[in-house]
Amino acid sequence: MSNLKAKPPVLRWEAVCTLGNLASVDKNKLIPTYLDQITSFLSDKSIVLKGHSVRALAKIAKTFPEFAPKIFEKLLNSTEFFPDSCIGFIIEAMDSFLPNEDLKVRIRNFVEPYTKSTIKVVARKAKNILKKI
Repeated sequence: MSNLKAKPPVLRWEAVCTLGNLASVDKNKLIPTYLDQITSFLSDKSIVLKGHSVRALAKIAKTFPEFAPKIFEKLLNSTEFFPDSCIGFIIEAMDSFLPNEDLKVRIRNFVEPYTKSTIKVVARKAKNILKKI
């Protein structure tokens, strides 16, 4: 996965997407070895790379629940890098963490304030997650 270190952002987007999409068939648990690299993209200047990273991390958390708490923390600690409607990427990702009973209260606490967002798409995504809890 040398493209994770590529200079052009599009190569990093594709690498992150590929890892996320392959997570469900990774029987040798190789993809979790890239978690630190993927989570480092959460603060990148490219919103597209950040969005792809969130989606990939959600897929990895769903496939490898033992890594879900670590990924969850990384996502919550990166919210400052997702202004305005971009926070919707992280809100949507919460769906992948719902199977983890230990995280449900924290998911609710994170998502609930966004139900009152003046940004309609953010409020809608937050309400959808709350319905699933």
